[in-house]
Amino acid sequence: MEAEDEYRTYLGKLRAKLMSLRRLIFETAAELEDVGLLEETLKSGQPSYLASPTKSGTTIRVDQIKSGAILYFGSLPNIFVGDVPGVLIKSFVL
Repeated sequence: MEAEDEYRTYLGKLRAKLMSLRRLIFETAAELEDVGLLEETLKSGQPSYLASPTKSGTTIRVDQIKSGAILYFGSLPNIFVGDVPGVLIKSFVL
């Protein structure tokens, strides 16, 4: 299964929110010179995004939780300003 296929397993409104989040991730990466092309893959069954060619930043992973959607990533500069409606954003340091 590929990452894009994983999105098809999410139901209704959650799928729409996660697809919007997926677009936001690609659009944001495209605006950042240092990032370059993103690789979309599955890590532990979760859609994940990494800048393999440039090795910049950290992997971003997306998944669902009981109350909705979650976006989480390791130590990352603050490129997301504000909230993504209906999505819990978590950051952790490895």
